[in-house]
Amino acid sequence: LLASVLYEQILTNIQNRKGIRHPILFPEVLDLTREQAEQLVQIQDDLNAIGFEIDRLSANSFSIVSVPAEIGNTNGVQTLLNLLDHADREQTSTHTAWQQNLATLLAETASQPSGQTMTDMQMRNLLKECIKRKISTSTRNRNGQKMMIAITFDELAKRFNN
Repeated sequence: LLASVLYEQILTNIQNRKGIRHPILFPEVLDLTREQAEQLVQIQDDLNAIGFEIDRLSANSFSIVSVPAEIGNTNGVQTLLNLLDHADREQTSTHTAWQQNLATLLAETASQPSGQTMTDMQMRNLLKECIKRKISTSTRNRNGQKMMIAITFDELAKRFNN
């Protein structure tokens, strides 16, 4: 899905504490340094809010039981390590700013790579989300770019007839 749509969806999940979890068939064990373990404990509430379910096995060892549904089959361990690294580097002034950074990073991880063909189901879901979030041709993302453009049938026909 479009990163901007995912960002809004993930941020809403964090704020409402309603992230959808995707259980992992075989939980993944994550061995961390003491500093990383402390960082994980500090941000665990927000990680739970977006859909991670993480059990502590020992002082520095954790088990990832569920991942956010938005990241699907993406490597949960690597995603979590990226989030920890980002949290360590980005000391934000407010909790809200941290949540926005978390939503941005997760949306970028989970979004459809540019140039990759979307399935019919992905296109339908994206369109539904755009309609649901009232995204129009005048809506801009956080970077100021248009999120949607309108093309007439004549313009579309010209593009395919060349």
